[in-house]
Amino acid sequence: MDKVSIRYIVNDVDAAIKFYSELLGFKLEMHPSPGFAMLSKGNLQLLLNKPGAGGAGQPIGDGRAPTPGGWNRFQLVFADLATAVDKLRSAGCRFRNEIVVGNGGKQILAEDPSGNCIELFEPFCAEAEGRRKTPAQGGAQAQSAAPSAASSDDAHRAAMRAAAKRIDRVNEWLHLGGAIPADEYCRLSESGITHVIDLRDDSEVDADLARLQQLNIARLQVPVPNHGAPTAEQLEEIVTWLDAQRSEPVVYVHCGGGFGRAATMAVGLLVEDGIAVDAAIKQVRAVRPEIRINEEQLRWLKDVQRTR
Repeated sequence: MDKVSIRYIVNDVDAAIKFYSELLGFKLEMHPSPGFAMLSKGNLQLLLNKPGAGGAGQPIGDGRAPTPGGWNRFQLVFADLATAVDKLRSAGCRFRNEIVVGNGGKQILAEDPSGNCIELFEPFCAEAEGRRKTPAQGGAQAQSAAPSAASSDDAHRAAMRAAAKRIDRVNEWLHLGGAIPADEYCRLSESGITHVIDLRDDSEVDADLARLQQLNIARLQVPVPNHGAPTAEQLEEIVTWLDAQRSEPVVYVHCGGGFGRAATMAVGLLVEDGIAVDAAIKQVRAVRPEIRINEEQLRWLKDVQRTR
């Protein structure tokens, strides 16, 4: 595929080079003058012009001059949008909105130092809209491809495996996801998690309790059958355990993949906290679109709402 070039007007070319190369992985191709630079990422070439620099920066006949900003933008695809956004925010990147969920995936609008818009996107399927990504790297790519049905199935499975590894933040005290390997428990601490609720049964569990204790993370195992619903007693056990903690817990609820049992329990905790079932499901799905709550689990949630 031939390269596609996009031109952005920026106030400070050097600041833009630093932003795109250090935060978004672009490569600097040329910077021949203070008012112009060319960067690249895959098949995308990004041309940066300062107002007044070169032909592209000159005013047009009626006196109007090019300026940064606007809403037209290019899109970068990420395997884990939430992690990418956290990294960019910690580096000082500005965003125009919060992550929103559409029909094809999750997206958010970032701004470069001059206020130009970049859309960051995480598709529900790894090759949604024909774009390829590498979940293991979590990087952004600008290439496109036309996948076969077989590769699309493989990509979907890869996307679900990547989703199972995510730690998704529902609110300030509740996180949701799949089982985290012991050598990655540091991710729990980095997310501020202090308490883990494991919904797997003994045959599934591979938790390293000593490692969790080293990280000062408490754990409660409440076995729920795969594809099944919890019981009222199990929800009460969890609520009682959390209420007994000396400090406000930050909770990670997980099963194997974090799509069924864990999603159901996370919604149940929100319902127990006073949120309606439909609103709680919507809140959880907004951060973890892959959740699958079946009819049995939905009936249980409605029972929780009725009896709370």
